[in-house]
Amino acid sequence: MRHHNFYNKEAKMLQRFFNNDDIDWFGNNMFHADRNRMYGVPPVNISESDKEFAIEMAAPGYDKKDFNVSVDKNLLTISVDLEHGDNANTENTEGKANAEDTENPDNKQIYRQEFCFSSFSRSFTLPEGVDAQKIGGKYENGILTLSIPKAAVVNTKKSVEIK
Repeated sequence: MRHHNFYNKEAKMLQRFFNNDDIDWFGNNMFHADRNRMYGVPPVNISESDKEFAIEMAAPGYDKKDFNVSVDKNLLTISVDLEHGDNANTENTEGKANAEDTENPDNKQIYRQEFCFSSFSRSFTLPEGVDAQKIGGKYENGILTLSIPKAAVVNTKKSVEIK
């Protein structure tokens, strides 16, 4: 009579089951997922009020010093460059802990690692009538919020006398 170690078989079966990328665990249809999210670009909400435009970017896990926000003419760019920063992430392609890995001081066996804090860049064309010199921002609870005030409307109405 052969004795099987069911614990090992069950553990392997569960590991294969939970590592199956074809299963939609959280109700997201992966085949129609937002392209930005698929490529690690944080999603944004853009809104407008009477006085300003607002961009909210969901980017948890970063530090406010990681963000670079710049305006060149009418192009607003939000970027993070972690290749030379403190939060640079080295990818563990084998899914196993390395004894010399400083990211894993407990030397844990890692079966799946999906947290990713990578570099990215997103650009937005600003509409006419904004005051780019007064753009402000804050990073709080994983949300980067940029306030883009509208420029004061200058009365451009004028009657032209024909001579």
